[in-house]
Amino acid sequence: DIEVQYRTQDIWWPKVYYQSTQKSPLNAVFEGVDRNFHWQWENYIDFEKEIGEHSIRPLIGMTVAERNYESLTTSGTELLAEGSTFAHISSATGDYNSTGRTEPKVKLLSFFGRLSYNYAERYLIEATLRRDGSSLFTENNQFGMFPSVSAGWVISREQFWIVPTINYLKLRASWGQNGSLSNLTPFMYQPQITNVTTPATRGNGLGNTAQLFHVQADKTATSATEPKRLPNPDLRWETSEQTDIGIELGIFNNKLTIVADYYEKTTKDLLVISSSPAYAGSEPPWENAGDIKNTGVEFEIGFRQKIGDLSL
Repeated sequence: DIEVQYRTQDIWWPKVYYQSTQKSPLNAVFEGVDRNFHWQWENYIDFEKEIGEHSIRPLIGMTVAERNYESLTTSGTELLAEGSTFAHISSATGDYNSTGRTEPKVKLLSFFGRLSYNYAERYLIEATLRRDGSSLFTENNQFGMFPSVSAGWVISREQFWIVPTINYLKLRASWGQNGSLSNLTPFMYQPQITNVTTPATRGNGLGNTAQLFHVQADKTATSATEPKRLPNPDLRWETSEQTDIGIELGIFNNKLTIVADYYEKTTKDLLVISSSPAYAGSEPPWENAGDIKNTGVEFEIGFRQKIGDLSL
Protein backbone atom coordinates (compact mmCIF):
# COMPACT_ATOMS: atom_id res chain seq x y z
CA ASP A 1 0.00 0.00 0.00
CA ILE A 2 1.59 3.29 -1.14
CA GLU A 3 0.10 6.75 -0.77
CA VAL A 4 1.57 10.01 -2.11
CA GLN A 5 0.04 13.45 -1.53
CA TYR A 6 1.37 16.51 -3.32
CA ARG A 7 0.06 20.05 -2.82
CA THR A 8 1.10 23.46 -4.16
CA GLN A 9 -0.02 26.92 -3.04
CA ASP A 10 0.22 30.19 -4.96
CA ILE A 11 -1.17 33.21 -3.10
CA TRP A 12 -0.74 36.94 -3.57
CA TRP A 13 -2.32 39.99 -1.94
CA PRO A 14 -2.34 43.66 -2.93
CA LYS A 15 -1.58 46.81 -1.04
CA VAL A 16 -4.47 47.52 1.34
CA TYR A 17 -5.32 50.56 3.44
CA TYR A 18 -8.42 50.55 5.64
CA GLN A 19 -7.22 52.89 8.32
CA SER A 20 -3.98 53.78 10.10
CA THR A 21 -4.11 50.65 12.25
CA GLN A 22 -5.31 48.29 9.51
CA LYS A 23 -3.12 48.37 6.46
CA SER A 24 -0.73 46.36 4.33
CA PRO A 25 1.70 48.85 2.80
CA LEU A 26 3.31 46.32 0.46
CA ASN A 27 1.89 43.80 -1.97
CA ALA A 28 3.30 40.30 -1.57
CA VAL A 29 3.35 36.76 -2.94
CA PHE A 30 3.53 33.35 -1.25
CA GLU A 31 4.38 29.98 -2.82
CA GLY A 32 4.47 26.62 -1.09
CA VAL A 33 4.96 22.94 -1.90
CA ASP A 34 4.03 20.04 0.40
CA ARG A 35 4.74 16.34 -0.11
CA ASN A 36 3.44 13.54 2.08
CA PHE A 37 4.72 10.03 1.34
CA HIS A 38 3.37 6.95 3.12
CA TRP A 39 3.87 3.25 2.54
CA GLN A 40 2.65 0.14 4.35
CA TRP A 41 3.55 -3.52 3.95
CA GLU A 42 1.40 -6.20 5.59
CA ASN A 43 1.93 -9.95 5.64
CA TYR A 44 -0.11 -12.66 7.30
CA ILE A 45 -0.60 -16.41 7.24
CA ASP A 46 -3.80 -18.19 8.22
CA PHE A 47 -5.40 -21.57 7.74
CA GLU A 48 -8.51 -23.42 8.91
CA LYS A 49 -8.71 -26.92 10.32
CA GLU A 50 -11.99 -28.78 10.81
CA ILE A 51 -12.31 -31.87 12.97
CA GLY A 52 -15.89 -33.06 13.04
CA GLU A 53 -17.96 -30.12 14.29
CA HIS A 54 -14.87 -28.36 15.63
CA SER A 55 -13.27 -25.60 13.58
CA ILE A 56 -9.97 -23.90 14.47
CA ARG A 57 -8.50 -20.97 12.52
CA PRO A 58 -5.17 -19.43 13.61
CA LEU A 59 -3.62 -16.33 12.03
CA ILE A 60 -0.27 -14.59 12.51
CA GLY A 61 1.09 -11.53 10.74
CA MET A 62 3.07 -8.33 10.81
CA THR A 63 2.77 -4.76 9.51
CA VAL A 64 5.52 -2.27 8.67
CA ALA A 65 4.66 1.34 7.84
CA GLU A 66 6.55 4.59 7.31
CA ARG A 67 5.47 8.20 6.74
CA ASN A 68 7.57 11.16 5.63
CA TYR A 69 6.58 14.82 5.21
CA GLU A 70 8.45 17.59 3.41
CA SER A 71 7.54 21.20 2.68
CA LEU A 72 9.13 24.29 1.16
CA THR A 73 7.64 27.80 1.31
CA THR A 74 8.88 31.12 0.02
CA SER A 75 7.48 34.65 0.05
CA GLY A 76 8.43 38.04 -1.29
CA THR A 77 7.21 41.63 -1.47
CA GLU A 78 6.99 44.49 -3.94
CA LEU A 79 5.66 42.73 -7.04
CA LEU A 80 6.42 44.13 -10.47
CA ALA A 81 2.65 44.52 -10.87
CA GLU A 82 -0.46 43.35 -9.10
CA GLY A 83 -2.44 40.52 -10.63
CA SER A 84 -2.41 36.73 -11.08
CA THR A 85 0.03 37.05 -13.99
CA PHE A 86 2.70 38.35 -11.61
CA ALA A 87 1.79 36.08 -8.65
CA HIS A 88 5.17 34.34 -8.72
CA ILE A 89 8.20 34.70 -6.53
CA SER A 90 10.26 35.71 -9.56
CA SER A 91 8.13 38.88 -9.79
CA ALA A 92 9.04 40.00 -6.25
CA THR A 93 11.65 42.76 -6.08
CA GLY A 94 11.62 43.34 -2.31
CA ASP A 95 12.38 41.19 0.72
CA TYR A 96 12.48 37.40 0.41
CA ASN A 97 11.74 34.82 3.07
CA SER A 98 12.21 31.08 2.45
CA THR A 99 11.48 28.22 4.81
CA GLY A 100 12.18 24.53 4.34
CA ARG A 101 10.83 21.79 6.56
CA THR A 102 11.43 18.05 6.57
CA GLU A 103 9.90 16.00 9.37
CA PRO A 104 11.73 12.88 10.56
CA LYS A 105 10.28 9.63 9.30
CA VAL A 106 7.56 8.13 11.48
CA LYS A 107 7.87 4.34 11.60
CA LEU A 108 5.44 1.69 12.82
CA LEU A 109 6.11 -2.02 13.37
CA SER A 110 3.35 -4.38 14.48
CA PHE A 111 3.11 -8.11 15.16
CA PHE A 112 -0.29 -9.72 15.65
CA GLY A 113 -1.89 -13.09 16.13
CA ARG A 114 -5.44 -14.39 16.30
CA LEU A 115 -6.99 -17.73 17.20
CA SER A 116 -10.65 -18.50 16.39
CA TYR A 117 -12.58 -21.52 17.61
CA ASN A 118 -16.06 -22.60 16.49
CA TYR A 119 -18.02 -25.61 17.65
CA ALA A 120 -21.08 -26.45 15.52
CA GLU A 121 -21.83 -22.73 15.04
CA ARG A 122 -22.95 -22.89 18.67
CA TYR A 123 -19.93 -21.91 20.75
CA LEU A 124 -17.63 -19.20 19.37
CA ILE A 125 -14.36 -17.99 20.91
CA GLU A 126 -11.72 -15.66 19.50
CA ALA A 127 -8.53 -14.28 21.06
CA THR A 128 -6.20 -11.66 19.58
CA LEU A 129 -2.84 -10.28 20.66
CA ARG A 130 -1.06 -7.26 19.12
CA ARG A 131 2.39 -5.86 19.80
CA ASP A 132 2.69 -2.38 18.26
CA GLY A 133 5.86 -0.29 18.14
CA SER A 134 6.34 3.34 17.10
CA SER A 135 9.36 5.59 16.60
CA LEU A 136 7.45 8.42 18.34
CA PHE A 137 8.54 7.10 21.76
CA THR A 138 11.88 6.46 23.43
CA GLU A 139 13.46 3.03 23.07
CA ASN A 140 12.13 1.86 26.45
CA ASN A 141 8.52 2.78 25.61
CA GLN A 142 8.31 2.11 21.88
CA PHE A 143 6.25 -1.09 22.13
CA GLY A 144 2.88 -1.78 23.68
CA MET A 145 0.97 -5.04 24.11
CA PHE A 146 -2.79 -5.02 23.35
CA PRO A 147 -4.86 -8.20 23.91
CA SER A 148 -8.54 -8.86 23.21
CA VAL A 149 -10.95 -11.77 23.60
CA SER A 150 -14.56 -12.43 22.61
CA ALA A 151 -17.06 -15.26 23.08
CA GLY A 152 -20.51 -16.07 21.75
CA TRP A 153 -23.19 -18.63 22.55
CA VAL A 154 -25.95 -19.35 20.02
CA ILE A 155 -28.57 -20.64 22.43
CA SER A 156 -31.13 -21.30 19.71
CA ARG A 157 -28.91 -24.12 18.37
CA GLU A 158 -29.14 -26.05 21.64
CA GLN A 159 -31.32 -29.15 21.68
CA PHE A 160 -33.30 -27.85 24.64
CA TRP A 161 -34.42 -24.74 22.72
CA ILE A 162 -38.12 -25.13 21.90
CA VAL A 163 -39.36 -21.56 21.35
CA PRO A 164 -40.72 -21.60 17.76
CA THR A 165 -41.29 -17.85 17.45
CA ILE A 166 -37.65 -17.05 18.35
CA ASN A 167 -35.61 -18.87 15.73
CA TYR A 168 -32.29 -17.18 16.63
CA LEU A 169 -30.88 -16.18 20.00
CA LYS A 170 -27.25 -15.35 20.65
CA LEU A 171 -25.45 -14.03 23.70
CA ARG A 172 -22.00 -12.50 23.23
CA ALA A 173 -19.35 -10.68 25.23
CA SER A 174 -15.99 -9.12 24.41
CA TRP A 175 -13.10 -7.31 26.05
CA GLY A 176 -10.12 -5.72 24.36
CA GLN A 177 -7.46 -3.03 24.25
CA ASN A 178 -6.20 -0.81 21.43
CA GLY A 179 -3.20 1.52 21.33
CA SER A 180 -3.33 5.10 20.10
CA LEU A 181 -0.68 7.68 19.21
CA SER A 182 -3.17 10.55 19.47
CA ASN A 183 -1.66 13.70 17.88
CA LEU A 184 1.99 13.00 18.66
CA THR A 185 4.68 14.20 16.26
CA PRO A 186 8.36 13.16 16.18
CA PHE A 187 10.58 13.87 19.18
CA MET A 188 7.81 15.18 21.45
CA TYR A 189 9.59 13.40 24.32
CA GLN A 190 12.75 15.48 23.82
CA PRO A 191 13.50 19.09 24.80
CA GLN A 192 13.21 21.55 21.94
CA ILE A 193 15.60 24.46 21.34
CA THR A 194 14.58 27.42 19.19
CA ASN A 195 16.15 30.64 17.94
CA VAL A 196 15.31 33.80 19.86
CA THR A 197 13.39 36.23 17.69
CA THR A 198 11.83 39.65 18.15
CA PRO A 199 9.29 41.58 16.06
CA ALA A 200 10.98 43.11 13.01
CA THR A 201 11.66 46.83 13.22
CA ARG A 202 10.49 47.27 9.63
CA GLY A 203 7.28 45.46 8.82
CA ASN A 204 6.93 44.08 5.32
CA GLY A 205 3.35 42.88 5.44
CA LEU A 206 4.36 39.24 5.89
CA GLY A 207 4.53 39.17 9.67
CA ASN A 208 8.27 38.38 9.61
CA THR A 209 10.41 38.53 12.75
CA ALA A 210 14.06 39.40 13.27
CA GLN A 211 16.51 36.89 14.75
CA LEU A 212 18.68 37.88 17.70
CA PHE A 213 22.42 37.23 17.74
CA HIS A 214 25.05 37.17 20.48
CA VAL A 215 28.30 38.98 19.59
CA GLN A 216 31.46 37.30 20.89
CA ALA A 217 34.62 39.06 22.05
CA ASP A 218 36.20 38.45 18.65
CA LYS A 219 33.20 40.22 17.09
CA THR A 220 31.76 37.01 15.60
CA ALA A 221 28.01 36.56 15.95
CA THR A 222 26.20 33.39 16.98
CA SER A 223 22.47 32.77 16.97
CA ALA A 224 20.75 33.29 20.28
CA THR A 225 18.74 30.23 21.36
CA GLU A 226 16.43 29.31 24.21
CA PRO A 227 14.52 26.23 25.43
CA LYS A 228 11.08 25.99 23.80
CA ARG A 229 9.55 22.81 25.23
CA LEU A 230 10.30 20.74 28.32
CA PRO A 231 11.14 17.03 27.78
CA ASN A 232 9.27 13.95 28.93
CA PRO A 233 11.11 10.69 28.14
CA ASP A 234 8.38 8.66 29.92
CA LEU A 235 5.75 9.15 27.17
CA ARG A 236 4.02 5.87 26.30
CA TRP A 237 1.06 4.52 24.31
CA GLU A 238 -2.45 5.75 25.01
CA THR A 239 -4.72 2.73 25.61
CA SER A 240 -8.44 2.31 24.95
CA GLU A 241 -10.06 -0.58 26.82
CA GLN A 242 -13.62 -1.64 26.01
CA THR A 243 -16.00 -4.25 27.40
CA ASP A 244 -19.17 -5.15 25.49
CA ILE A 245 -22.09 -7.43 26.37
CA GLY A 246 -24.78 -8.02 23.77
CA ILE A 247 -27.75 -10.09 22.68
CA GLU A 248 -29.10 -10.85 19.19
CA LEU A 249 -32.64 -12.01 18.48
CA GLY A 250 -34.31 -13.30 15.31
CA ILE A 251 -38.10 -13.60 15.52
CA PHE A 252 -40.63 -15.02 13.05
CA ASN A 253 -37.98 -16.53 10.76
CA ASN A 254 -35.78 -13.46 11.12
CA LYS A 255 -38.48 -11.10 9.84
CA LEU A 256 -37.99 -9.15 13.05
CA THR A 257 -34.44 -8.73 14.39
CA ILE A 258 -33.35 -7.13 17.64
CA VAL A 259 -29.77 -6.29 18.68
CA ALA A 260 -28.93 -4.79 22.08
CA ASP A 261 -25.50 -3.92 23.48
CA TYR A 262 -24.12 -2.49 26.69
CA TYR A 263 -20.60 -1.14 26.46
CA GLU A 264 -18.06 0.39 28.80
CA LYS A 265 -15.02 2.14 27.30
CA THR A 266 -12.10 3.55 29.27
CA THR A 267 -9.27 5.49 27.66
CA LYS A 268 -6.17 5.26 29.84
CA ASP A 269 -2.92 7.23 29.83
CA LEU A 270 -4.35 10.05 27.74
CA LEU A 271 -1.73 11.84 25.65
CA VAL A 272 -2.24 15.53 26.44
CA ILE A 273 -0.21 18.72 26.86
CA SER A 274 0.54 19.15 30.53
CA SER A 275 0.83 22.36 32.53
CA SER A 276 4.06 23.78 33.87
CA PRO A 277 4.81 26.67 36.23
CA ALA A 278 5.50 30.05 34.67
CA TYR A 279 9.03 30.17 36.07
CA ALA A 280 9.94 27.15 33.90
CA GLY A 281 10.10 29.60 31.00
CA SER A 282 9.24 26.97 28.36
CA GLU A 283 6.24 25.32 26.78
CA PRO A 284 4.90 22.40 28.87
CA PRO A 285 5.68 18.85 27.72
CA TRP A 286 3.27 16.17 26.54
CA GLU A 287 2.40 13.56 29.14
CA ASN A 288 0.15 10.58 29.86
CA ALA A 289 -2.42 12.06 32.22
CA GLY A 290 -5.89 11.01 33.26
CA ASP A 291 -8.54 8.55 32.12
CA ILE A 292 -11.87 8.97 30.32
CA LYS A 293 -14.71 6.54 30.86
CA ASN A 294 -17.80 6.18 28.64
CA THR A 295 -20.71 3.81 29.10
CA GLY A 296 -23.79 3.38 27.00
CA VAL A 297 -26.49 1.19 25.53
CA GLU A 298 -27.13 0.58 21.84
CA PHE A 299 -30.42 -0.80 20.58
CA GLU A 300 -31.34 -1.77 17.02
CA ILE A 301 -34.58 -3.15 15.57
CA GLY A 302 -34.97 -4.42 12.01
CA PHE A 303 -37.96 -5.71 10.05
CA ARG A 304 -37.95 -7.59 6.74
CA GLN A 305 -41.01 -8.72 4.82
CA LYS A 306 -41.62 -9.59 1.18
CA ILE A 307 -45.04 -9.03 -0.37
CA GLY A 308 -45.01 -10.19 -3.99
CA ASP A 309 -42.17 -8.35 -5.70
CA LEU A 310 -42.07 -5.75 -2.94
CA SER A 311 -39.49 -6.12 -0.17
CA LEU A 312 -39.87 -4.18 3.08
